[in-house]
Amino acid sequence: MLTPLDIENREFRKTMRGYNDQEVDRFMDEVKLDYEKIYKENSDLKLKLEYLKEQLESYKNLENSIKDTLIISKKTAEDIHINAGIEKELIIKEAQVNAKNIISSANNEVVRIQNEYEDIRKEFILFKNKMTTLMGDVSLKSDILDKKFEQTQRINVIKEDMLDKKTSI
Repeated sequence: MLTPLDIENREFRKTMRGYNDQEVDRFMDEVKLDYEKIYKENSDLKLKLEYLKEQLESYKNLENSIKDTLIISKKTAEDIHINAGIEKELIIKEAQVNAKNIISSANNEVVRIQNEYEDIRKEFILFKNKMTTLMGDVSLKSDILDKKFEQTQRINVIKEDMLDKKTSI
């Protein structure tokens, strides 16, 4: 790829019926300036693209972490549910064997566990909703970045068309 310095240092052979040196020099200066702008913009876009790739990778890692957390939370909730059911059955059997006082105590324990389970379930639903919202935000930001990238590409195509038209004039 040519650099602006390559354009600036380019020399042409002189012939008897050659082009006007001043016109060629002015044109080369214009080409060099435009090329410097495009070269810098290209460099900036490459840096920005690299940054966006890193951000995307970070979001992918975050997504995987969130998925792992959700799986663990679901398993924990299932275990709590299973354990609560088992404990409830044991308490009921023990209550039947012992007396009305024990039955009353067991029922209180079941209510406490159900409340605890409900609290955990509500926390899980809240956590799941927050993660869903976060993932939506990530998707929205990704869409915005895609649109900005497309706009940048369109600008580059327009600049190239303008440069081609200017060169052909």
